[in-house]
Amino acid sequence: MKRRSGTVVVAVALVAVVTASTRPATADTDGRGATGEVEMASADLADLSLEELMNVEVYSAAKKKQKLGDSPSAAYILTQADIKRSGAMSIPEALRLVPGVEVAHIDSNKWAITIRGFNDRFANKLLVLIDGRTVYTPLFAGVYWDVQDTMIEDIDRIEVIRGPGGTVWGANAVNGVINIITKSSEDTQGTLASYGMGDELDYNAALRFGGKLGEAGHYRIYGKWFQRDDFETAAGTNGGDGWRQGRAGFRSDWEMGDDDTFMASGEIYDGTSDSRAVTATLDPATAPAYETIELERTDVAGGHLLARWTHRFSETSETEVQTYYDRTTRSSGGFREDRDTVDIEFTHRVGLWSWNDLVWGLGYRVTRDDLLNDGLDGAALVDPGSFVDDPYSIGRFSWSPTERDMQTFNGFVQDEISLFDDRLLVTLGTKVEHNDSTGWEVQPSLRALFKLAERHSVWAAVSRSVRTPSRSEDDISINADVFAPGEPPFTPPARTVGAFSGTRSFKSEDLVAYELGYRAQLHDTVSLDVAGYYNDYDDLRSLSVDPALGVGTDGDGNPFLVATGIATNFMHGETFGVEVALDWSPTEFALLRSGYTYMDIDLSYNQGAEVPFRDPLSILAEGQSPHNQVFAHGFFDLPHDVDLDLVVRYVDRLESIDIDSYITLDVRAAWEPVDGLELAFVGRNLTEDSHPEFASSTLVGSVPTEVQRSFFGMLTYRH
Repeated sequence: MKRRSGTVVVAVALVAVVTASTRPATADTDGRGATGEVEMASADLADLSLEELMNVEVYSAAKKKQKLGDSPSAAYILTQADIKRSGAMSIPEALRLVPGVEVAHIDSNKWAITIRGFNDRFANKLLVLIDGRTVYTPLFAGVYWDVQDTMIEDIDRIEVIRGPGGTVWGANAVNGVINIITKSSEDTQGTLASYGMGDELDYNAALRFGGKLGEAGHYRIYGKWFQRDDFETAAGTNGGDGWRQGRAGFRSDWEMGDDDTFMASGEIYDGTSDSRAVTATLDPATAPAYETIELERTDVAGGHLLARWTHRFSETSETEVQTYYDRTTRSSGGFREDRDTVDIEFTHRVGLWSWNDLVWGLGYRVTRDDLLNDGLDGAALVDPGSFVDDPYSIGRFSWSPTERDMQTFNGFVQDEISLFDDRLLVTLGTKVEHNDSTGWEVQPSLRALFKLAERHSVWAAVSRSVRTPSRSEDDISINADVFAPGEPPFTPPARTVGAFSGTRSFKSEDLVAYELGYRAQLHDTVSLDVAGYYNDYDDLRSLSVDPALGVGTDGDGNPFLVATGIATNFMHGETFGVEVALDWSPTEFALLRSGYTYMDIDLSYNQGAEVPFRDPLSILAEGQSPHNQVFAHGFFDLPHDVDLDLVVRYVDRLESIDIDSYITLDVRAAWEPVDGLELAFVGRNLTEDSHPEFASSTLVGSVPTEVQRSFFGMLTYRH
């Protein structure tokens, strides 16, 4: 279906604004602020100005509580009301409402998410945390977004730091940090039950109960279950990518006297997802593509336990100790990963003098994996033993060794210095880290914020951050593709297996980032946040292919060639861009939150690099991120306890993977007929029947499918 005219959307928005202006004030207690900080009722949307938002405390920028307005970084807070009223049913869907964040569906259960470029299924320059627990996987260097979930209603806020965060968070916080922060159990007392269903959302059910533990403690327990339907392929056939998952967990918070708090949380999950997997084969019947597409099931399970103790010595001094254990299991076809992670960190904030605030800390993490190889024994890229069941099978994955412990030790220090009656804030610090792959890494930063006037400030920063090698870049062997005779880019004389091998000589990718920002409340009803950046990357991952071809023989005795590539650091690159966030409240009961992002990427091989073959895959990153992105979220509080929300997004064309630009419209209407009961109706992707958003360029992947227009209803009860 062709994209529909925006006339209807504009008309609906104008009517909503007019009717909202006549709505009487209500005592809605659905707060928009961070826990214990600025709380704003959803009926007071006009109060969400930059002046008030600056007083909300953000933790992720400096690993301490800090007013957003005093943060010399491109920080953005996505509140619970932003998430709820957008109609988002998952964390990736909510992240679409943050300037500078790229979110794209690959299929129904896989996403490509990044900040400031280099997007892919395993975008390796983005650190993601949930309540301070990192969910970055060291196997492929990225995030399994299909298992990063919780009750949407329990998310207090999502803090997004665009730009390097390595000084306080360590390696892999290169282009940004996303920290999903859940509510205190004290704020989730009573019962909440919700159930939703629709044409693409088969069902989504959640149940939570919160209570008190004596006089000093609170707790909540919860469970969530969902099942989502398949997307469709470009040809209109069933994509075979539905998924289902369940999870249960708890959180408890204790006030132990005036100076000590303790938090403990835990969760378990289990689920399955489907996809149409692409597998390389030597079977001549599949020429010239030399691949098969089969339905593949992925089973996931895991859980974690986390504890955090905070002790306050004074208003200017406190310590925090956090530790967690995380267990994940994932199996698909002949691949299986079992991973155990233990992490402990200590942080101390102290004001040595009235004009400075020092934060320092120490940390240790160990992760142990047990990997099952898929058709290969790790000794050779093409294993003749893999032909026993299928004379043309070449297997896919192999790791050598199949078990490995990886340890990281770190320490950091960061000092904020106040000058000229607190008009100038200078922050400098560094993190020193030791890992098993590259040894010592140092990640310093220098930041400054100057308050031009009461409602205007500018900030600037220069930082270094690194992305350390993944387990796969060190130890993997992949049979990624089979090329027909004469097929570009190899133009081989015969069938050729394109194989990839990791190497322990792979270095960390390096970034030096330069940032400049401006924040202002231009009017009582208009606020503006602008951030610009220039990123200089070195030692970027590339693929070098040996021109000397190996020779193998399939199960029928027919010869084939093997072209072997290894991970190298022969590329460098530059990115630059601008991110704009604008809030406008035209009436007391209407609010528009909007964002615009421009970005450009330029990659090239190092001059004089001894690269036998310069692969095209590495350069694809130039065109896997949109040059332009725009979103606008309109909140409208209508009479008779009705909320209306419109979300419009534009995403530019992705040149290198041939994804056209698209415009989406989401609409949410909610009604609260009685206190504690809400009925909501959501329509998503309303401008088209379907559209593709991404096609992964990873060496082994699945068939991408298209996002479809969908509708669902949600019933929520609170008591």
